[in-house]
Amino acid sequence: MLKNNDLLAQLKGQLREAAPRAEGRVKATDRGFGFLETDDDRSFFIAPPQMKSLMHGDLIRARIETTTDKQGQAREAAIPEALVETGLKQFVGQAVLQGKQWFIQPLSPSIRTLISLPNSQLPEDIQAGDWLQAHLTQHPLEEGGKRFMARVIATIARQADPFALWSVTLAQLCLPAQPPEFEINHSLQDPPEAVREDLTHLAFFTLDSRSTTDMDDALHIEALDGGGWCLKVAVADPSAYVPADSPIDQEARQRGFTQYLPSRTVSMLPTQLADDLCSLHPDQKRPAVVASLQLDAQGALTQPVIFCLAWISSQAKLDYNRVSDWFEKTGAWQPASAALADQLTALADLMTARQQWRQTHALVHKDQPDYRFILDEQAQVLDIRAEQRRIAHKMVEEAMLLANMAAADFFAQHQAPAIFHAHQGLDPERINAAIELLKTEPALANCLTLDPSHLADLQGFRELRQWLDQHPTPWLEGRLRKHQGLAYMTHTPTPHFGLGVQGYATWTSPIRKYCDLYNHRLIKALITSQSAPSPDPELLPGLLQARKLNRQAENAVKEILYIRYFAQRMDQTWSAEVIQVNRGGMRVRLLDTGALVFVPASELHSDRKAIKCDSEQGQILIQDQPAFRLGDALTLEIFEADETQRKLLGRPVQTQSN
Repeated sequence: MLKNNDLLAQLKGQLREAAPRAEGRVKATDRGFGFLETDDDRSFFIAPPQMKSLMHGDLIRARIETTTDKQGQAREAAIPEALVETGLKQFVGQAVLQGKQWFIQPLSPSIRTLISLPNSQLPEDIQAGDWLQAHLTQHPLEEGGKRFMARVIATIARQADPFALWSVTLAQLCLPAQPPEFEINHSLQDPPEAVREDLTHLAFFTLDSRSTTDMDDALHIEALDGGGWCLKVAVADPSAYVPADSPIDQEARQRGFTQYLPSRTVSMLPTQLADDLCSLHPDQKRPAVVASLQLDAQGALTQPVIFCLAWISSQAKLDYNRVSDWFEKTGAWQPASAALADQLTALADLMTARQQWRQTHALVHKDQPDYRFILDEQAQVLDIRAEQRRIAHKMVEEAMLLANMAAADFFAQHQAPAIFHAHQGLDPERINAAIELLKTEPALANCLTLDPSHLADLQGFRELRQWLDQHPTPWLEGRLRKHQGLAYMTHTPTPHFGLGVQGYATWTSPIRKYCDLYNHRLIKALITSQSAPSPDPELLPGLLQARKLNRQAENAVKEILYIRYFAQRMDQTWSAEVIQVNRGGMRVRLLDTGALVFVPASELHSDRKAIKCDSEQGQILIQDQPAFRLGDALTLEIFEADETQRKLLGRPVQTQSN
């Protein structure tokens, strides 16, 4: 019997050695089992007992065996053999106390495993529910590993902190939660070649939100007797205090951008610089980079931009809403002088001319509202307000667009390695599919040239966008969005198809964006006859990654705030529009709040088999009849707002097709 057992064991060992292997990522489910997903799109079942030694996201090697499920059906299952890479390294989670043993529950809807924390390494004042940053130190699949264990790195927020969401989100993305702190040198760091003009006699003014403290641009405008305008855009010059490659500069480069979250701002530069020493406060002498722009009555530049280094002193801090009220003849606010009123009127006239110029020579997109969260002291969402862009916002926007377009031309003329913002328009790899889509609109196909070479050219793309703007077709627009290319940064002059211009290089927000600070230094080098710096190949990838993480942080905070808001308003209905269709249902945007809500297909009809979700065509069919399309309007009710799973689910209560 023993001999037979030895032979059986030997046979089993041989079978195991002969079994096929696969490497892939673990995908956990909320039902205890999981799947091994490989790079060649194969998927293998992982049973609950094996999942106890795995975590969502783990990269593993596994033996593939054929097993039989409860229904007697054969299927291939993965038996984990080795850990290639853990899916969890440094992470954020909440402290959990069970008896006398402490654990941490990772902040992830896909990970429900409690990870042990050695008592000898705990913070002395740890409390259940505290938010911690930790590092995984042991994995059951590693050699010598028996269970999941982690070491606490830091306490992120207390369980009772109502604003823990902000700190936790930033920590999860490894983003700083506080402005940088450095000793500030208040003396100017200009190179010997730099000469600053004294423009303090000019009545510059700033125009921002009332709460803005980091004011980085000021304007001065004169209407010319023969028609047209002379516009000066003065931009705060933090590079005058922050030398390249200094510790402050290196930190700013790492951050990339000022982080804007609801009710919290984390500045790129030290607060003393961003809000004080560099900010263009009224009646304070400040160093600036100034662009002088001459325009004709049609809003076209009549000569290249002229840059200079200068001293300025803003003479007024104006507020968007008060200035807009003044133009609309509402409210009590009045300009402090007739000269200021003349400047505001001239800037409004320039805005109108520039918008008309861009309608022909560039692109003007439909205004979209900003959504502002109103929170109380306990971080509860009291309201979400849609704030439309008013005339004062548009006045400043046109001035900044003009200044950035002119800067791109300036850099291109000097063949300087600036940071240009570019946009592909249509994705080159999808342009043929886009053309086939556009041909389904007869009116468009009859009046535009639809071939790859034409639409790949800026003028051809501009003609397409202008036609679509003049003939709103939400369904076509929604489907075309899948064929659009990427926005990116480059050191080479490159068209920005999204704006419809040959080049775009931002320099007007150096307090808030490192790319603008970089371009400032380049402008100064060019106008003082210094050699331009050689581009660092790691700069642009780092800035793109920083922008991506900043947007993820903003979206993550907003997502939870939306869920909390709607959890208290489940009995209300909301106007919405369809913005995406996938195989599981459709995603809609609520018009009053900007929230994104998923509508499962199961909520659209009692018979799930009667529903076909066609993402390629951007529509949902019910019993073979179109029921919902991209751009359709509907009225929605929220039936689930789950913060743990980050779910905001709704169902239609009334529809109205376009």
